[in-house]
Amino acid sequence: VGALSIVLWQVQYGDYSQLEKSAIMSKINEETTLYYLDEKTSLGSLFESRHRKYIPIDQVPAHLINAVVAAEDKNFFSHFGIDPISIFKALVEGALKGGRFRRGGSSITQQTVKNIVDDWEASFARKFREMIRAIQLERLYDKKQILEFYLNQFHVAGNGTGVGIASKYYFNKDIRDINLVEAAFIAGSLKGPGKYTPFIKYTKKQREKAIEHANLRKNYVLRRMYEQNWI
Repeated sequence: VGALSIVLWQVQYGDYSQLEKSAIMSKINEETTLYYLDEKTSLGSLFESRHRKYIPIDQVPAHLINAVVAAEDKNFFSHFGIDPISIFKALVEGALKGGRFRRGGSSITQQTVKNIVDDWEASFARKFREMIRAIQLERLYDKKQILEFYLNQFHVAGNGTGVGIASKYYFNKDIRDINLVEAAFIAGSLKGPGKYTPFIKYTKKQREKAIEHANLRKNYVLRRMYEQNWI
């Protein structure tokens, strides 16, 4: 009962400074574009700590949103920031591995929080902090806004971050032109872009292996979307 009271107090009265929109947006820096002397032709872009191109959620195709939710957190639209079943599975796995969390259990809201506060410690304590902040985040923002934050945060390659960069990097397309299969690949690559990206492999065998992994992962996402009746 005492522990539950502490949790409820933290959710109600905890420190929200890191979750204020100004603080979040400072983590999601827009790109600064350089132009040739004609002031029309783009030469390239300068970035601060990351290569980003912020995309409002209204510009993201529905099938790409559904692909990400299906791949990362199928209950996102119904939970309150954390998915108790996934958390329980991660707790069991973590306990079996000496109290360290290597993967799984985190909702999209939790992953968004992790990126915002840069808290990557693999421990039960970090997981607990993440859960509290995820519930707080859901109190402050609706699902649509949280998804927008998330879609502009995930790692793509090098210092490239976010769905706008992913669409250009993988397919040389604007986000609005991404089709269903491409969306499934982007969503599937979130777990480990280095594993699924042939562009960064040094040998033909490594590239072929990356394409094989990417194809399997893409099919997994499409299957999850089908199970959710989204395709």
